[in-house]
Amino acid sequence: MRLTLIAAAALLAPSAGLAQQITAGQVDNFEGGTAANWTQGALGAPGVVTGGPTGTADHYIRITASGGFGAGSRLTVLNRVQWTGNYIAAGVTAIEMDLLNSGSSQLKMRIGFKSGQLQNDPGYSSTTAFDLDADGQWHHAVFPLSAGTMTAVGSPAAFDTFMTSVAEMRILHSISPDLNGDTISTVVGVDNIRAVAAPVPEPTGALAAAAVAAGLAGMFARRRRVGRVT
Repeated sequence: MRLTLIAAAALLAPSAGLAQQITAGQVDNFEGGTAANWTQGALGAPGVVTGGPTGTADHYIRITASGGFGAGSRLTVLNRVQWTGNYIAAGVTAIEMDLLNSGSSQLKMRIGFKSGQLQNDPGYSSTTAFDLDADGQWHHAVFPLSAGTMTAVGSPAAFDTFMTSVAEMRILHSISPDLNGDTISTVVGVDNIRAVAAPVPEPTGALAAAAVAAGLAGMFARRRRVGRVT
């Protein structure tokens, strides 16, 4: 019996080798002093510095691109841990973040999702880029997630199917929708990466009218029951 209980506990216990799954409302604010599993590939984790949107003590990650060729030539940072999994089941409909352009050129910031970890694995990239001016100021960017706001790169599954098993999320600069980013020499700060879930919409039009009518009918029925003499 003791061996059976130990085996059951082992099956139920979370495994350190399993990737975390996306959850609505999760946020990476880097206040723990680490890059929170974000990496620049062969360059390793980006630096964590202070001076974020809320002041001198606010931590954020600083991404550096060198331009030219080879590792670090593109402005791309990726996550293969807590930003993977089933976005549809989690109800995540947008990703928002704060961005700082410390370079000299305007950037076209996008997010991307890949089906695997190989360079040419297909996925989706933001159709419309967030224009990040080179003004040294923090800007808040929101990237909606839907078939209408994301562009297929390669030959991925249909968007709603693909987003049930994301293997990698990326933040990058690219003139056009892409998963690898463009070559550029620049420095960008990223903070407060958040998974946003859409609120349940209020009923409108005919549905709202029907709900009001049903409520009034119920109220009158209760009044008749209360006023009845037996």
